[in-house]
Amino acid sequence: MLVGNAGTGKSVMMQDKLNALPETFCIGNVPFNFYTTSEMLQRVLEKPLEKKAGRNYGPPGSKRLVYFIDDMNMPEVLIT
Repeated sequence: MLVGNAGTGKSVMMQDKLNALPETFCIGNVPFNFYTTSEMLQRVLEKPLEKKAGRNYGPPGSKRLVYFIDDMNMPEVLIT
């Protein structure tokens, strides 16, 4: 988890670090915002996966998958 003030470059720094990972890793970017529903999140998380055997799913080939969830703590708009 990386925490800091808005506009300090946290997302850019993490993207640079993730892009520097070896070819044995694939990256799943998960854009998170106030309008993200559980159904949308599930589709984004499942997109890079492939069926392995039976009910097992995983990243393609023998790669390892890293999910990058950006802006997870979005404020809720209160309607009065």
